[in-house]
Amino acid sequence: MTKETVCQEAERIINGQRQQDYGDTAQNWNRIAELWSAYLGTKISALDAINLLLLMKVSRAKRGYHRDSYVDTAGYAGLAEKINSAEQPKAQAVLPSIHDTHVYTGPMGAGLVTDHMKAMAAGPKAFA
Repeated sequence: MTKETVCQEAERIINGQRQQDYGDTAQNWNRIAELWSAYLGTKISALDAINLLLLMKVSRAKRGYHRDSYVDTAGYAGLAEKINSAEQPKAQAVLPSIHDTHVYTGPMGAGLVTDHMKAMAAGPKAFA
């Protein structure tokens, strides 16, 4: 028996039992985005919610290769594609653009951070 690739496993998961368990992909992720928006006190889209989870997986991958993290990453990418093709007009990220970012240097190296990310790191009171 040939072992599934990371992408094949992700495709099987998002289009199989998970879809049966959680229902329509766009409805599910729009509901997640609405709940997160209420919690954060700022509107995010379904695509933003998926992208935030992708970033979590990227962060975890900094510690080394764990197949499950890459299966999840491929799955989130597949879900983003499903949402993008299901929504009219196409999903638009509502988080700040690259023009609203600042370069930082920290213990993990150089990177970009938005004012919104700084506020999120400061906690819920930053949105009050």
